[in-house]
Amino acid sequence: MLNWYMNYYDFMGQFFIGTKNPTLAHIEFFMERLDNPHKKFKSVHVAGTNGKGSVVETLYAVMKSAGYKTGKFISPYLTKFNEYITVGDDLIADNEIEEHLAILKPLIQELQNAGGNPTYWDILVTMTYMHFAKHRVDIAIVEVGMGGIWDATNVITPLVSVITKIDFDHKEHLGHTIVEIAGNKAGIIKQGVPCITCNYSTALRVIEDRAREMETTVTRVMSKDVEVRGFTVGQKMKIAYRNRDYTVSLRGRFQGVNIAMALEAIDILRTRGYTITDEMLNHGLENINHPARFEILSKKPLVIFDGAHNADSVRVFMEMLRDYFPRRDQKRVFIISMLKKKDADEAMEVIAKHLPRGTAIYFTDGCNSDEFHTADTLQKSYMKFDGKQDEKTAGTTTRRTHSTTHQSTFDAAIETALQTAVSPNVAVFVVGSFKTYTRAKELICQR
Repeated sequence: MLNWYMNYYDFMGQFFIGTKNPTLAHIEFFMERLDNPHKKFKSVHVAGTNGKGSVVETLYAVMKSAGYKTGKFISPYLTKFNEYITVGDDLIADNEIEEHLAILKPLIQELQNAGGNPTYWDILVTMTYMHFAKHRVDIAIVEVGMGGIWDATNVITPLVSVITKIDFDHKEHLGHTIVEIAGNKAGIIKQGVPCITCNYSTALRVIEDRAREMETTVTRVMSKDVEVRGFTVGQKMKIAYRNRDYTVSLRGRFQGVNIAMALEAIDILRTRGYTITDEMLNHGLENINHPARFEILSKKPLVIFDGAHNADSVRVFMEMLRDYFPRRDQKRVFIISMLKKKDADEAMEVIAKHLPRGTAIYFTDGCNSDEFHTADTLQKSYMKFDGKQDEKTAGTTTRRTHSTTHQSTFDAAIETALQTAVSPNVAVFVVGSFKTYTRAKELICQR
C-alpha cells in the first residue's frame, strides 16, 4: 500500500523506477485526464546514449538568450529533485511539486484501482508536462530518460527530434545489439517531424529506416565537418561548422558534434517561426551551463569532475585528458565509482587501455551506497585488462613506472587525493557516476 501523506520526495520513492513491462498507457491515461498538457507547448525531443545533456543545455541556453520562456527536462538530477524541471531560470519549487501531486494522487489511485501500475517516470514526466503547460512555455527542451519508444516523455510531438551518439548502455532494458538499441531510441521520430543525428553505420540505417516510415527527413552531422580547437583548462573552446566560427563554454573535442546538432536544430526552429539572431545564438553558446562534465571543482589543487559512466563516455573522457593534459610529466589521480547497473568490465577495459603513465587510481564504493559496485569489484575488473599489474597487497596493486591502484572509501579517496595534489603538477579526476557529484563538492568545499 502506498503512503499518500509523505513529502513529495519520499512519496515518489515508493514507485517502481525500471521498465519491466514498458508501456505508454499510464502516461497517456494521465494526459487524457489532465486535458492533454503535453499538447499545450512546443518542444524539441532529445534521445541518445551519450551527448543528450550537452545538446539539451545548448538549446536551452540559446532559446533563453533569444528571449523565449524555455522549459527544460533533464535526467538524472545532480544535487536535488527540483533540477529535473526548469522554466526560464527557475527550478520547479517544492510547493509547485506538491500542488501537481495533489492533482495527480487521485488519478494515480484511479489507475491503480483499474489494475495499472504507474512508474516513477510516468508520474515525474506527467508533472513536468503539467508544469510546462501551466507556465505556458514558448518551447521545451525535453531529454529522454532511457531509450525512446517506451520512454514516458515520448507522448509529445516535437518540432524536431535529435538522436545523439548511440552506444551500449542499459542493455538489460534496451537490447544487446546496436540494432535493438537504435530501434528503441529511433522510436522518438514522429510523422513528418525532422530528425537530426550524428550516428553512422548500423545505427544510422535503423534511424533512416524509421524516418522513412514516418515520412520525414534525417540530417546527419559528421565529425569531419566540425573543427574544434582551444583545449586549455579554464578557457572556452572554438568550433567551426558550415563556414562559421563559434565560441562555446562546453569542453571536449566530442562536444563539437553535439554543438553542431544543436545548431541544426536551431536552424529548423528558425523555420518554425522562432527569431534567433546570430547575436542571440553566440551569446547562448558562450553561456552554456553543463555541470559535472569535465567541471573544475577546485583550481588549487586542481580537481575535475566528469560523469563518465559507461564505456563510450569513459573513452571520450580519456580523449579529453590527451587534449587538455598532454604533458607526459603531469601526474594524475583518478577516483572511480560506478553504479552496479553499469558494465564495469567494459569501462575498466577502456581505462586500462588508455591510462596515462604516472597515474594513481582509487577504486571506491561510491559513498557507501549499495547502488554501486564495490571497490574490490572495480579493481578486479580493471586487473583483467591490465595484465602488467602485480597481484594486490592490502588492496593496492602496482605497475612499475606506470600506475598504482587502491581500494578506498569515497571520502577517504578524496582526502588522500587532495593531500597528494599539493603540487601544481598533479591533477585529480573524479569519474564514474553523477551520483557522487554532490558528495565530491561537499568534501572539497570543506577544505
